[in-house]
Amino acid sequence: MPAEKDQFTVDVAIKIGLLGLLVYWSLKVIGPFLTVALWSVILTVALYPLFDWLARRLSSRRLAATMITLLCLMIVIGPVAWLGLKLIGEVDFVVGEFDSKLLSIPLPAETVKDWPLIGEQVYQLWTRVATDTKAILVEVAPRLKPLGGQLLELAQSVVFGLLEFVASHTAWVARRRPLYA
Repeated sequence: MPAEKDQFTVDVAIKIGLLGLLVYWSLKVIGPFLTVALWSVILTVALYPLFDWLARRLSSRRLAATMITLLCLMIVIGPVAWLGLKLIGEVDFVVGEFDSKLLSIPLPAETVKDWPLIGEQVYQLWTRVATDTKAILVEVAPRLKPLGGQLLELAQSVVFGLLEFVASHTAWVARRRPLYA
């Protein structure tokens, strides 16, 4: 009898382990879509009164959904696109100024040396940067490379966040009935 009890315990442990593994794998597959689903629910609940009011005024649910979608896209994507284009323009300007030698860093004043604790080091570094900017950039570039990678990861997360928002809003528009109607 004890052997059967031990066998039953092992069978139950294996079944629980396999069930846990199945749940884990399911969450790994569904995980990326959970934020989209959550935002879909939030947008459905939050925007339904506006949608309902517009649908009654326009006598068209489809037109009301299209108008709300376009409004949300303008609110979210408009400022992000404007900031991105502005940043590209500013970077292009700075690179052009460096290439044409019009942008230069002035030499530090002698009073910088008198700053407590850091004055001498700041004066030397500032002088070096003002006289040989390219050499400093070549020297500092390997240290800035990881920072560039982190900035690209940040930009990637922003873009994916926007895509999740657009996908969740599209899912919201595709719904025929509100959650609480």
